[in-house]
Amino acid sequence: MTIQRLMLAVLDEVTAEDEAVELTARGLGVRTLKVVCQPLSNSGKTVYRVYLPHGESVVLRTSVRPETFRFTRLNIEVLRALGLPVQSVLAEGRTESGGSYILLNWVPGRDLIQGPALHIAQSSETLFQHRASHCLSRRSNHQKRPG
Repeated sequence: MTIQRLMLAVLDEVTAEDEAVELTARGLGVRTLKVVCQPLSNSGKTVYRVYLPHGESVVLRTSVRPETFRFTRLNIEVLRALGLPVQSVLAEGRTESGGSYILLNWVPGRDLIQGPALHIAQSSETLFQHRASHCLSRRSNHQKRPG
């Protein structure tokens, strides 16, 4: 890698971290102490752990696409209704470049797409599918009843 490319990569990282600080301030109205890019980033999304005063942390997810997180709040509510311990949406919106962002509370532990947590999630998949099917059928039956 040439020195110029390395310098551009560092500049891009600093610019992204500055945007993360600005989006957190806009979304939560609080000062950011530190921003750390997380290794879980994929599919054109970037994930940050944002450290706030008083020892708190939040997750900032950003995307270059404007509609990336359109259904995230609903998906989280469905997963919570199934009894899964999921994050809460704290704020969401558009970036200045036309992309989107969402701020979630930080939940300690491993992401389900990594390591042993993935194995646990896969072995529990049938249970979750059954619960989801039951939940959806109850909702469907409730909507069919004459009111």
